[in-house]
Amino acid sequence: MDQFLFYEINNLATHSVSADGFFKYISSNDEFVILYGGIVAALLTFKSFVKRIQMTLTGLSAGALTWYLATKSQFFLWFHHARPYVVLSNIHLLAKRDPKQFYASFPSGHAIFFFSVATAVYLVDKRLGIAFYVLALVLSFAKIYTGVHWPSDILAGGILGIIIGYILNWVFEKLIAFASKNSSAKQEALS
Repeated sequence: MDQFLFYEINNLATHSVSADGFFKYISSNDEFVILYGGIVAALLTFKSFVKRIQMTLTGLSAGALTWYLATKSQFFLWFHHARPYVVLSNIHLLAKRDPKQFYASFPSGHAIFFFSVATAVYLVDKRLGIAFYVLALVLSFAKIYTGVHWPSDILAGGILGIIIGYILNWVFEKLIAFASKNSSAKQEALS
């Protein structure tokens, strides 16, 4: 099933120069698209400073955690899951091959990042969060389209990202409430 879905999506490549260029571009610049989009959205959308801080901290923490898992830990290598271009010969590869990443396909670190940030946004602002989920889906689709991930990599990364987003949001919600409570108590003591 995974291979079938991979071929269905990846075989869309090379039929349109515009689509290939679009998916190749967003696949290679995806972190910047979602990170900068999130920061701009937080700054322009929310009137509440606390909401801006909560969403920004959750998104940045999700990015930092994903970066750590992908680059400094052996998390992805535990699964030893080969990328499609390592296993299959007749695919449309629109991305660079990185020999260090040949067997670090599952789960998709990018999908973890995209969906954890989308969840962080969604939990603060539902409408904007839905837009971020759509963006996460498009960016994740690009990873299959360009030949670097299996659909199961994306699905597992998406689920893990949503869980991480909820946990980080809960943590920062508690920290902000604690800081706010302590700040109010200090102000009352000074009065």
